[in-house]
Amino acid sequence: MVTRTVVTPTGTYRTVEGERLRTEALVVIALLDEWTGAAPEQVRALSRTPCVRAHVTDGYLVLTGVPARAMPGLATADRTVTVRIERRGHRNQDVDLVVPSGSDLPWFGPALALDSAVVAVAGRVREADHPNAPVPGAALEFRGAAGGQLVALRAPLAFAHEAGIAVSGCALTPIGTATAGPAASGSIRVVVTPSADIGGGTVLALGPPEREEHVIAARVEPGNTVVLRIPLARTVIDGTPVRLFGAGGLSAPTMLARAVHPGDGVIVSAAASTAGVIEVSDGARTELRATGLRSDTDGRWRLDGVRGIPRVTLTVSAPGLTTVGPVVHLLSAAADPNVIDIDLPA
Repeated sequence: MVTRTVVTPTGTYRTVEGERLRTEALVVIALLDEWTGAAPEQVRALSRTPCVRAHVTDGYLVLTGVPARAMPGLATADRTVTVRIERRGHRNQDVDLVVPSGSDLPWFGPALALDSAVVAVAGRVREADHPNAPVPGAALEFRGAAGGQLVALRAPLAFAHEAGIAVSGCALTPIGTATAGPAASGSIRVVVTPSADIGGGTVLALGPPEREEHVIAARVEPGNTVVLRIPLARTVIDGTPVRLFGAGGLSAPTMLARAVHPGDGVIVSAAASTAGVIEVSDGARTELRATGLRSDTDGRWRLDGVRGIPRVTLTVSAPGLTTVGPVVHLLSAAADPNVIDIDLPA
């Protein structure tokens, strides 16, 4: 044992020389913007795991620390490190990085795609011939995501769901109509009159068909107040039409090919879905959503919550008119909404 005597202005100390600890690079991972594929700017990383430090340099996330303390037992077991990514203008993103057992350090992991901009896509469908009358009820089909299929939703999702969560078609049986009173987005209560046909499990489609949001009733309280299983994604105005349904069986199951966030209006599924209503089956966070966009009585349409999708393939059709598409449209992260107007020839 080696001892040393250290004299300072405040006193004399005897020290014992111990283990020499050296900080090393543990993990190196490239960061990419999921929209542009380029290295993002103005990014900061904070480690949420003891004995691990995190920083971003030249587009790379670098984790450092003393291997024996930061990655104990790595020779025989995977080690998980949690990092918070902070990016100006974006929500914070917590990421779990799993370093495989037996890895040499530094471990070079796969590139990490960071959440990108969220925009809306909107436009108007008109007849190509004079006087360019609006086309109500036109069907707009979105396709074209690498590694999966785009499914456009008529209302954004209320919850986050991880990749791999089951997505299935859901059969609905009409049982009545009603009218809703005002309710703010995020609320789990809405007054619906009449409420006689509503009970636990009843599906309510709020709003006009082209913008309807499906929610499920948990119970009905006095005063025609319907308590919902999940919060509203959109604000409901007084007099909003409501269609009531009974939920049937599920069909054509697939799964989410990428995770979704609250407010996402587009999901990427592992396989194409033609269901008019889908169920994202996630326990207490299960949601129903109508799919397939339609233009309103003035020919206008809108898709909210398009996140990290730089291009879409759009096909537009309407009875008695010539179908336009599929046409690839590039989207801009700086435009909100991205406007796509379509003229349908006779």
